[in-house]
Amino acid sequence: MLSLLKRAAARWLPASVYEYLRRLWRYGRSIRNSWRRRAEEKGKQTYRRLEIGPGEKRIDGFETLSILPGPHVDHVVDATKSLPFEDDTFDLIYASHVLEHVSWYQLEAVLTEWIRILKTDGWFEVWVPDGVRICKAFVDAEMNGDCYIEKDGWYRFNDEKDPCKWASGRIFSYGDGTGRPDSPNWHRAVFSRRYLKQLLEAVGLDEVQEMDHSQVRGHDHGWINLGMKGRKRRLDQKL
Repeated sequence: MLSLLKRAAARWLPASVYEYLRRLWRYGRSIRNSWRRRAEEKGKQTYRRLEIGPGEKRIDGFETLSILPGPHVDHVVDATKSLPFEDDTFDLIYASHVLEHVSWYQLEAVLTEWIRILKTDGWFEVWVPDGVRICKAFVDAEMNGDCYIEKDGWYRFNDEKDPCKWASGRIFSYGDGTGRPDSPNWHRAVFSRRYLKQLLEAVGLDEVQEMDHSQVRGHDHGWINLGMKGRKRRLDQKL
C-alpha cells in the first residue's frame, strides 16, 4: 500500500511538492526510529540489580557495592551508612554473607536503608550463616560427643578440627587474620530462620520465604547457608 501511494504521489503531484513530502516523511521516520531506540535503551537501563558485598567474581548483570575497593566494585560505600541512591532504584538487591557483619542492634536500621533503594515489588535476597545449625553442632559435639562439623568442612586457623574453634570461627569470623579489632570481616550478628524472617517483614517485605541452595547466585557457603527472599511491599499494603 505504501509503495502504491508513493507511485501515485510521484505521478500526480508537482515535483517540488513530492520532494518536500518525501523529505518530510523521511524526517518523521528518523524521529520515530530515534524515539524507539531511546525507549529501548531506557528499558534496558531501568532494570538494575545490585549486589551488596560482592565476592571475588562479579555476578553477571549486577552492579556491586562494597566497603573495600576492588576490580569488580562499582560503588565503594559502607553499607551500614546512608546509600548514594534515590528511592526505588533497583529491581533486585542481593546480599550474601554480609548482614552478619552488621552490629546486631543496627540490623533493622541498615535493612531499612537497603530496602529504601529497592523498587516496589522488587525482590531482596539475603544469605547468612545459620546460627541455630552452628550452635546445635557445637552443643552436640561438646555435650553429646556427636561431632559432625565435617559436614561444613571449614577449618580456618583450626588444623586440629576442634569443634569449639570451628564454632568460634563460624560465629565470630576471624577479622583480617591478625586480630585487628576494626576489621570489617568480624561477625556481629547471629541469625535463626524465625528471626531473619521477622526482620525482613519488619522492614517492609512480603512473601518472605526460605531459599534453597539452587538459588545461590554467587559463592555457596554450603552446609551453614541460610537464605531468604522477600518482595517489597506496595505503599497501599504498608501497615
